[in-house]
Amino acid sequence: EGVFVIFAKEGLKELDESLREKIDEEKLELGQNPVAISKWLQQRTNTSLKLEIKPMVMPSGNIVPEICKEYANRLDELLAKPTNVFMDLFNGVTAWSGSSSEELSATIGWDDSGNPVDFTIGKDKQHTIIAGETGGGKTNLIHVIICSLCHKYSPDELQICLLDMKDGVEANRYVDKSNPENIHSWLPHAYSILGSKSSHFASSVLDKIIEEQNKRNEQFKLVDAADIAEWKVKTGKKMPRILVVIDEFTQIFQNSDTAKSIAKKLEDLLALGRNTGIHILLATQDTDKLTTSNASTILSQTSLRIALPGAKGVLSYGDDAANTLKKPQAIINKFGGSSGKNIIFKHPFFNNKSKIPTDQKIYRDNIEKIKQDNQHTLTYSHSECKIIDGFSLKQIPSEEEFRKLLGPEPSGSRPRFNLLLGRDDNFDEKPFIVQLCGDYGVDHLMIVAPKDPAQFKGVWSGLRNSILASLALLSPKDKYILYYNPISDDPFSMPLGFENCSNGFEGLNAEADENCLLEKLNALQSSKAKHKVLIVENFDRAFLLGREDKDLYAEVDEDTIFGKLSSAFKQKNPAFTVILLMRNHEVAEKILGDENWDSISHHIAFGFEASSKLNEVIKGTNILENINDYMFYSSSSMGGGYRTFLPFVDVSSKSQI
Repeated sequence: EGVFVIFAKEGLKELDESLREKIDEEKLELGQNPVAISKWLQQRTNTSLKLEIKPMVMPSGNIVPEICKEYANRLDELLAKPTNVFMDLFNGVTAWSGSSSEELSATIGWDDSGNPVDFTIGKDKQHTIIAGETGGGKTNLIHVIICSLCHKYSPDELQICLLDMKDGVEANRYVDKSNPENIHSWLPHAYSILGSKSSHFASSVLDKIIEEQNKRNEQFKLVDAADIAEWKVKTGKKMPRILVVIDEFTQIFQNSDTAKSIAKKLEDLLALGRNTGIHILLATQDTDKLTTSNASTILSQTSLRIALPGAKGVLSYGDDAANTLKKPQAIINKFGGSSGKNIIFKHPFFNNKSKIPTDQKIYRDNIEKIKQDNQHTLTYSHSECKIIDGFSLKQIPSEEEFRKLLGPEPSGSRPRFNLLLGRDDNFDEKPFIVQLCGDYGVDHLMIVAPKDPAQFKGVWSGLRNSILASLALLSPKDKYILYYNPISDDPFSMPLGFENCSNGFEGLNAEADENCLLEKLNALQSSKAKHKVLIVENFDRAFLLGREDKDLYAEVDEDTIFGKLSSAFKQKNPAFTVILLMRNHEVAEKILGDENWDSISHHIAFGFEASSKLNEVIKGTNILENINDYMFYSSSSMGGGYRTFLPFVDVSSKSQI
């Protein structure tokens, strides 16, 4: 046997050149390991070669070369066999014919012998975890699982909730954005398609799923049913199973402020969701990143394990079989990763771009046809699938829509007004509204942008113009709004679509000197208007205060510009509300001083920018550490806490920062 393997490399000349080069690169110690070459070929060609070789003395003549040539010829035959493609998953499967009463099961690939390998959850295997290194095919396999299940089961039998915490690109494959006025999912099984890196957002999604779980439990109690299968038998009604797919799920534990509560929600769903037909599929690059104290409990609830190349922590301890896999190979283990239960299989490519039309396009067209043929028989067809793209910010709405979202002017003994700045970063996407001039008597707003704002141009303009649009909808007779930007030469203008709402506004730019600004501030201070607001963009430019060459901590004359600002901050019943927008918070803090800074009750920060003082205001030391470019935090030093939201953008406006 040793002689055969030693000389086998010579016979491999009959093999493909690239395959032989790969053997050379890996420097196989063939002589020291007699079966190394066979194992190597089996792992990479997905074949099982059975050669009857008996120990022998060193043969003479051409016996060894002939044996090696025969070995190589057999490999050539095996390698020449056509590889299964994506659409082969559906061979022999009648579309939407499956019943999910007991379980969900569909083909996701083929083993070495070409036998189909199924993904099955429902009876015994309730939840799944998929792990694999970057580029190992994890996302591709998720698409394969979703598409294979959705071909076999109708929307009455299966619903999909997809949460993409990576970049949103893969979730958007199921979204049709061809008509901006009618963005929808072409997949009728889709209950919700969501993309965001925010842990707050993920938490709200889990809340929605738990709400559905509780609702189903109440329905089961009415007929004394133990689970979804028994309920369907007793009532004769339809109730689809729900597959919740969370890609890069370890992201939801990165924020220490929310990790514990999210882990508890996920743990409860994994433990209790099975009876209600709610199944969780978790995907990650590395389970080692799951640092929450609930990690072992979460993993123990996922009995169906799938390991892709480089996966860690999903198979039994010490099982490094995933390290030998090559894309598109995977290991499925239906016994919680138990040793000896691994099945190696290949999954097809979901989106082979070299093929025209792509399998993805063919599959979508097929689903559209199946949907049309069965539309009249469906109970659960989700044309109103919830689609949230947390990686794309929305434009400022039209005046009509903006007014609807903003709502009526707040009532009460004190004059108050709302600023509509965007939408909550959660499942419900409610309007994000900041209310100023509240009952506390001191209510001002500061917005801090990054020092390098180029990538935030549309965001900055969106925040500023959202403020202006909100104030524009107040009654003209009730407001006096003074807007000042000391570094802009452009005349003041209202946001696009709100040009006819400029009454009650006055704008100043770089042409205004200190005397002009002081005159306008006096007019604002003495105005009888119900709502008096000073908006200063680029507040951190110290010269606007007339103090660029002065001691910033010197006694302040109340008749100066800064004196009037300082007075507004300090008064229990301020003469006017101040809204500051800036990009250098260190300078702003120094200008304002501790006492004035502490009087600013609302702070908004984005783009990793937060001073130590701002961190104190939002009562946390790591809140902004996990913020990405499009996550925003607002806080109130009076009410405490913070919220996340996604601002409106305005890419049509000229950046004035």
